[in-house]
Amino acid sequence: MSRTAIVFLKGPYSEKTGEGIDMLLAASAFDEEITAIFMGEGVKNLIEPPGKSSSMPDLSGRFRMLELYDVGNLYASEKDLKLYGIDTSEFIIQVKAVSDDVLSSIVHSVSNILAF
Repeated sequence: MSRTAIVFLKGPYSEKTGEGIDMLLAASAFDEEITAIFMGEGVKNLIEPPGKSSSMPDLSGRFRMLELYDVGNLYASEKDLKLYGIDTSEFIIQVKAVSDDVLSSIVHSVSNILAF
């Protein structure tokens, strides 16, 4: 079984983030172990977007689908959550906040890494 990590580095309204969530959902349909990592501005995808705009896609609903697709390996950078003032109680999905050392260990344990 292949192990793949999809790393979200862009905020909620980035086209790359939409591509990343599509890739994550598609990859989960195959017999692969998928891990999602939220780092940098990507941690902003874990909260309800402030001031929703009709001209900007709201990806929060697609992230909520991860539970239906049985994607359970979800991690966020503690350092970046603090940087953006995000508390884990605000998360729209269940994600484990971990140190950069743990994230490094996870990244080194997978076969493929895709960054969005």
